[in-house]
Amino acid sequence: YPRLYRETQRDCFLNSKTFGYWVARASIQAIIVFFFTTTIFDASASLRNGQPIGYFSISIAAYTCCISVQSFNIFFASSNVTLFNHLAIWGTFLFYFLLSTACSFIPSLNIFYVMVTHLVDACFWFHILIVTVTALLPFISID
Repeated sequence: YPRLYRETQRDCFLNSKTFGYWVARASIQAIIVFFFTTTIFDASASLRNGQPIGYFSISIAAYTCCISVQSFNIFFASSNVTLFNHLAIWGTFLFYFLLSTACSFIPSLNIFYVMVTHLVDACFWFHILIVTVTALLPFISID
């Protein structure tokens, strides 16, 4: 079906302006995730049980925000929301949390139940909510 791909071959959908927009958007969202995560989970902070927050905690919080922001980017960029969209987005969250929790129980990975500790911490969930909304809100209001 060569006629089907003519628009793509003429660069109608992904031109340099569109590519630059998405690169700038991703860069701004990455900066928001980084600075919010390092500010909320700074080196002097500790979890509710008194454990200090280390690099594993900060990295899991940041990566969880990246998963959340990118999943909702896909959701809001979709022109039609179907059952497949919902399954892909919520399945991504479910798979990520299950895999991260399972990896927390493997002693050879040395992540010491970090995800399990975060799942019961309200600050972690609040962090995900705040960062996701902050990273997406400017672009949702523009689009």
